[in-house]
Amino acid sequence: MPESEDTASDWSSDSPAPDPSPSASASTAVGASAGEPAPAPSKPSRKRMSRRRKITLIVVAAVIVVLAVASFVTAEAFSTNKSCNSCHEMNPYYNSWSTSVHNNTKCVQCHIPPGFPSFVKTKVLSLRELWVHTFGPPEPPLAVTRKIPNSNCLACHANPGDEKTATVTFPHSTHADVKCVDCHVRLVHRSVNPPYYMDPMTMSKCLSCHTGQSGAPPSNCSTCHTAPHEARGECSNCHNMSSFAQVSSK
Repeated sequence: MPESEDTASDWSSDSPAPDPSPSASASTAVGASAGEPAPAPSKPSRKRMSRRRKITLIVVAAVIVVLAVASFVTAEAFSTNKSCNSCHEMNPYYNSWSTSVHNNTKCVQCHIPPGFPSFVKTKVLSLRELWVHTFGPPEPPLAVTRKIPNSNCLACHANPGDEKTATVTFPHSTHADVKCVDCHVRLVHRSVNPPYYMDPMTMSKCLSCHTGQSGAPPSNCSTCHTAPHEARGECSNCHNMSSFAQVSSK
């Protein structure tokens, strides 16, 4: 037992006592943290970063909304009939429209398919017209940006039915797969040529498709014609297909 007491006494007398001062504690803490990642930012720093993000997002969203509204308002302003006449190369089209049977119809009702996506698409494609107006020779007739779809015509003429004259019945139902403008081309803009307007109820117009050649639509006269007399067989037995003048009588 006395030997143990001597050993403890020797250790306490030879070893330096721990330094309880604050500087020693700080140096120990720094040494312990060496090589460790930096501490996370304080709560006030996070709040400032979050606030900046919110402000940036709000500003960007506001700019997008303002640009979208301005673009829509501008597009609407340039969708009126008068705006179509603001460029001199469109004057012949405006003048022919103003004297047509469609002069109570807005240009966009025929030339822009229904729906907002189609409206946006057409306005983007219309930039071509602005380019031609600025850099190209804007001489009529101009090529339209897109074909007029049947849906635009059917929006007003939902049930066209059959067209009839004394001896002809034209069934729209049998021409459902034909584009309306194929038969009614230049119905509105008749004075702007080519193409030239042809009355769809005339034989010259019918024969532009019904040519009698292989693969063409049926060309029998009886497809559309009703003879004003008793049955005498096929019309071509008496009538010439090119002139439709009576060549014999029976």
